[in-house]
Amino acid sequence: MTGSTRSGGVFTTDLALVVRSWDEWLAEVTGVAEGDACGRALGELFPDLAARGMLARLERVAASGSVEVLAPAFHQYLIPCPPRRSSTRFARMQQHATMAPLRAGEAIVGVTVTIEDVTERLERERELAEQLKSPDDSVRIAAARAIGEEGVDAAPLAEALGDESWQVRRAAAEGLARGDDASTEALVAALRERHRDPAVLNAALSALVAAPGDVLPSLMPLMESAEADVRTYAALALGL
Repeated sequence: MTGSTRSGGVFTTDLALVVRSWDEWLAEVTGVAEGDACGRALGELFPDLAARGMLARLERVAASGSVEVLAPAFHQYLIPCPPRRSSTRFARMQQHATMAPLRAGEAIVGVTVTIEDVTERLERERELAEQLKSPDDSVRIAAARAIGEEGVDAAPLAEALGDESWQVRRAAAEGLARGDDASTEALVAALRERHRDPAVLNAALSALVAAPGDVLPSLMPLMESAEADVRTYAALALGL
């Protein structure tokens, strides 16, 4: 599909979820023109929203003023439409959506929805996760390095901490050390649950020590573990 190079769009509704604005990106990816969308109920434009529980979420935002976020890992998408580029894994565009109240002064007058197309990112994450299971050491090493360098979901690296190849383990540890809070939690979980595996233990300790963020809040609860080994390794990590 050609057209806008933007990776997301925005639309707004009134309190009855009748569309009030519909940007060019949404018109392009859905095939619904702005003039056809505005003035129509969202549930009329996309009937499956009700069955998937999405209208209820939007109604909750309009009624309470809360903000709701739809993560693609759980909900896949808000507005059904095909991927912008051909996908072997997804029949629908994968979306990260944020639904927030639209206000005029203190009053809530509708809902504003921001949608980000994350299909290509998820395609890449799955591709790399599959490569981490390759029987070829060099493929697993390259995949572990790519996950750490590209800023995609680092969760698959936690499993790779126990890989038979020390090079894969090192690349996985380095990738998790560069990651976000979720990566830190994955390392702490590995320390807590897989410390009996020396390879996992050494890789997790190395990554925790190298992590640039503050890992203390995540490690401290391990000091209260019922397992003496967990307390010992947590203390070692804290000391290092």
